[in-house]
Order: sequence, then structure tokens, then C-alpha cells
Amino acid sequence: MTGRIRKRLTYANVTATLALFLALNVGAYAAVRLPADSVGPAQLRDKAVTPKKVAKETIKLFKGQKGSAGARGLTGAAGAQGPAGTATAFAGVTGPGTVVTGQTKNIADANITHPFAGIYCFALPFTPTSAVVTGSNLMGANDTLATVYVKRAGDGALADCGANDNVRVRTLDLDGNDSTVSANYAPALANHDFFLWVE
Repeated sequence: MTGRIRKRLTYANVTATLALFLALNVGAYAAVRLPADSVGPAQLRDKAVTPKKVAKETIKLFKGQKGSAGARGLTGAAGAQGPAGTATAFAGVTGPGTVVTGQTKNIADANITHPFAGIYCFALPFTPTSAVVTGSNLMGANDTLATVYVKRAGDGALADCGANDNVRVRTLDLDGNDSTVSANYAPALANHDFFLWVE
């Protein structure tokens, strides 16, 4: 048996066995004999400790309280002028049927007739294709319902308006009284301020 071991005993086998023995014993010695707090920044290689290797509880210790908000930054420069609006004409119109100065484009008092309470007829110097109207809530008049009709090709004269009128606005007061706002529902045509946009 001893002869068989001697035949297999080579320099390489002896060296490998000795190296394994030393590596195991030195590692065990280091694990058992290293004093507490003996490993610090000098012993650690760069990037040896990554977030995945650090406990979540430890990471929380490095986060402080949220600080107060910083000072407000400077106001930015004014933006570029936007494109011109697409409305061909618009106007703020009063209850008596006159335009509001500074709130009108391509609509003048001469374009408006006011034949009855709550009826406003417009003879515009172009052919309108669409319009939008909304009642004004001036003086708390929140019970105004304004509607608009644009004359179409083939239409006859608009009811309550002249032959040359091409837009009609009606303002309806939901309680029937243009000077009050109440829960009483008794709708009736009444004079109210409104805003009109036409294309």
C-alpha cells in the first residue's frame, strides 16, 4: 500500500496539497483572530461595498430629515407673442343692444338691431359660418341662457330679424325677471349682456 502511495506521490501533488492546507488554515485564522473594528476604509477595495450588500436598515441611518424649501427662483423671461385668434368678429353686447368699447372686433352698433326684449339681430358685412354666444354674469345675473343661430344658404329671413341679418341671438332669463335671480322657473326672453364670437 505504501508503495502505491509513493508511486503517485509527485512534486505537483505535494505542492498542491500543501497550498490547500495553508489557504484553509490562514483563512480560518483570519476569521477567528481578526480583532473587532480592524477592517476599515484602508482595507476595502474601491467599489467593494455596493448598495445590494448593505442592509436596508443601515441605509436608512444615512438619510436625514427633509430640509425646508429653498428660495423661489427668478421669474423667467416673457414668452413669444402667440398667434392671432381665429375669430373673424367678436363683441361684448349690452342688454340694450350696443357693443362694449374695447371688447369688439368687426362688429359695431350699426350692425345690431334689437327689435324685441331678448332678441338681437346682426347684419354682419361678411358671410358667417359659425358662432358661439354666452351670457354675461354681470351683477350676479347667473340665470341667463343665451343661444345663437347663423343664417345658412337657402334660409329665408331669420324670424324676428330683417332680410339682411345673418346672425340672431336670443337671451332667456330663467326666472323671467332680468333684475332677479331666484329658484322660480318661469323662463322668458329678457334683455341681458352677452358675448358673441363669429367666424
